[in-house]
Amino acid sequence: MPETVPHVVVFVQENHTTDNYFASMRAFGANAATGWPVKSNPSAHDQAHTHAAYAKWLHAQQTGATTQVAHTQFDNLAILPYYAYLATQTRNRP
Repeated sequence: MPETVPHVVVFVQENHTTDNYFASMRAFGANAATGWPVKSNPSAHDQAHTHAAYAKWLHAQQTGATTQVAHTQFDNLAILPYYAYLATQTRNRP
């Protein structure tokens, strides 16, 4: 008989990666980047989300040009403690 899953938690964050929100989860085996600057709080402004802005960024990525996009991480243990708590609760239980 297959094991049952008691619950599933899904995190959906628009335009953010695991590296951005869950860098501290590396301690639990998550594949998250290290060495990015840490923000104590989310940005007060957001980058453009237009197709033209994406095309400009993508072209720069493909040609090796520099962009104004900066990789950053949130200190999720300080500003998103509930996210960090939920993320650590995904281990196998009897």
